[in-house]
Amino acid sequence: MEGAGVRAGNHIYIHHEAGGIFNKHGIVYKNDEEGASVAYYEKSLDSIVACSLENFANGNPISLYHYGVSYLWNLMAQKGSCSTRRYVLSRQEVVQNVFYYNKHLDEVQITHQNRSECFATACTSRTPLVVENPVFPATDDSIFRVYHLSHTIHPNHLKPGDHIYAYRKLRVYSHHGIYIGRNNSGVHIVIHFTGAPGTYKSKSTAKIRRASLDEFLDGADLQLVSYHENAVEQPGISHARKSQPAAEVIKMAEYYSMNPDTWGDYHLFNNNCEHFSIFCKTGEFVGINSDIQDQTKSSCTIQ
Repeated sequence: MEGAGVRAGNHIYIHHEAGGIFNKHGIVYKNDEEGASVAYYEKSLDSIVACSLENFANGNPISLYHYGVSYLWNLMAQKGSCSTRRYVLSRQEVVQNVFYYNKHLDEVQITHQNRSECFATACTSRTPLVVENPVFPATDDSIFRVYHLSHTIHPNHLKPGDHIYAYRKLRVYSHHGIYIGRNNSGVHIVIHFTGAPGTYKSKSTAKIRRASLDEFLDGADLQLVSYHENAVEQPGISHARKSQPAAEVIKMAEYYSMNPDTWGDYHLFNNNCEHFSIFCKTGEFVGINSDIQDQTKSSCTIQ
């Protein structure tokens, strides 16, 4: 397969140099008059590397990874060359995932030793968690979309910039996040403060991350936090304060999603998922002690 034959969004691979047991996988994220560029996982650096197609191949033949093959073909084919899973994303969505995972490599599900293949298949399989050109509501009307005794809401009634939550463990506590809208595939996207995929209960890995609404809810009912100066203050449910414009709420959440290390470390009582969501909604730190507040304030300037 020559460089002219690859397209942005292609999952390609080469046989590993020096007779290694694993193929080297990458995603073509650009192919224009300047040539093709590939992103791939480099084990020695434990990071995503971008290079030209020629440098990626290093003189080796380039092969196209095949999706949607039969179980028999998959059984007989060389390991790491194909998958029975169908390629369902658009090429643009695959490229979006390349840039997303470049900043959120810890969210790639590592299922076997060939991490370059895990990275490439993650780019082609997970729905992009990017919302393009969201339509912002003029005002926050969250208080009018819930009832006093119930804040349960249908996903189709959400608006970008909403502060949402879901109960966990028999309603002992709740998990909070900011709804930012739907992606091009119609999937609802949330930004929240949580642990790495597969270890959500581990607060040691907690940082600001994106997720689909289904991942966020984890089987629980969707709830909406209401904001209004005349609301009855109910911790975790309703706030008697004004929300920032939705565009500012999402701008704040997006900034920390793309710069997760600039938000303070998780603390159960002083810096948790609810504190992050309230901060995005109001621009105010609620319940954060002085040292964490200073740490967070120093990095919260939105560019």
